[in-house]
Amino acid sequence: MITRTKDRVGNKLVPKPDKGHMRTAHEIKYAVASYFRYERQAALVSTERPIYGVTAGVPDVLVCMPNRKLVEIEVKVSMSDFRADAKKYKWKYMKSEWAKNKGPSQFYYAVPTKLVEKVKAELPEGAGLISCRWDGRCVGGTAVVVERKAPVLHKTRLDLKSIVRMAKNQTGTLCSMMRLEAKRRHEGIDDEPCLDGSHI
Repeated sequence: MITRTKDRVGNKLVPKPDKGHMRTAHEIKYAVASYFRYERQAALVSTERPIYGVTAGVPDVLVCMPNRKLVEIEVKVSMSDFRADAKKYKWKYMKSEWAKNKGPSQFYYAVPTKLVEKVKAELPEGAGLISCRWDGRCVGGTAVVVERKAPVLHKTRLDLKSIVRMAKNQTGTLCSMMRLEAKRRHEGIDDEPCLDGSHI
């Protein structure tokens, strides 16, 4: 969530994220993507883009680690949203024989800190848990904590074809962000916050 403060850059008020809880899926996606890219040194990170034949549905965040293992992260900002996810087809897929050598090697839910204890109590077998909050002392202004490490579902590494697909997905994510920035600049909106709470 973005709040106005009395701090100024030039003659403009600077929006800053609230300290503590994140409230939107975009905030958490930003935090998770930054964590895996910079803290875990992931080779590739993409958002809301599937790898056909590998992922089930459209993952919120998809990560290719340096060892070519795939990690999928699903973002949830409410308990009703989290509980609805358990009914999705992807969990049948995740438990299937075919998925034992395909799909993500690890699967995480990412939630605001205020949901951690409730989600822990209902966390599906095979899933890990990540919490996210704003913290200006951390890289990117976000604190990401692995509350429960996800089990390794299989040890298969991504092949070259899948890596190329994911690289294309990452480029698509970048183009989407650039398009949004260009649109805001064209419309003269220079005080709208980016996902990290900064100005464009």
